[in-house]
Amino acid sequence: MIRNFFSALLLISALSYGAQGSGIYFQAHFSQGKSKGDGLVHFVGQSFGYIRGDSIYFPFNDKGLTDIGLLLSQVDFQYAVRHSFLVGYEKSFNKILSLRGAVGYQYALMEAFYEIKGSLDSVWVTLVDAQIDRHWLTIPIEFKVTLPIRRGGLFVAMGPKSSILLSSEYSEKINNSSQDLTDFTPRFNLGLGFRIGTELAIAKIGFLLIESGYNWGLLNTAIVSEAKSREGEFSLFALGFRVNFPKK
Repeated sequence: MIRNFFSALLLISALSYGAQGSGIYFQAHFSQGKSKGDGLVHFVGQSFGYIRGDSIYFPFNDKGLTDIGLLLSQVDFQYAVRHSFLVGYEKSFNKILSLRGAVGYQYALMEAFYEIKGSLDSVWVTLVDAQIDRHWLTIPIEFKVTLPIRRGGLFVAMGPKSSILLSSEYSEKINNSSQDLTDFTPRFNLGLGFRIGTELAIAKIGFLLIESGYNWGLLNTAIVSEAKSREGEFSLFALGFRVNFPKK
């Protein structure tokens, strides 16, 4: 009986206080890049490539080298997401279920860090000012389930995220050199995202969206064909706003 009572209470809450609605939303993500697979490295005064096992692969000849002595000048690239913005449309089917799709822009890069080995611990510092900049057009599509609460709601959303490469460029300020890597970089990436968040009604203007989540990269994005690398991101904090269309 108690369980039936709470079930009825939840149903009444959903019917009475649902905050759902169809409308346009805008979002900015503060994300931390995540990569899995073979590590991208730089070699001071030489080139850059991937290390896989005991071999080093360079992006312009795809040939593996096994001279481990080159590792003495190794610089590690760390993947990061700098900017991510979205504008999209959310279609509400009822007060609980909705579908949202968006088009966005994401700027990600790989920064070079050199390892200095001390007497106790190794320390990574920026000695080689080199990086790879990647610009993506993103298209996420998500199913969203909301638990309505008065003047707001809690929600979870999940769905695929397609990314189309706009450009990829390697630059090194020490030698004032750069190279276009667009033709060497896979033009398409696919991920699977999961998000959890809340939406709060702001007067009658719309809803403030606050969420966090994770996107798993599913495809290989390495610039060397023999290497394997998947890129995703952990969205520490995303802030957005949805303007609902008036109901007919």
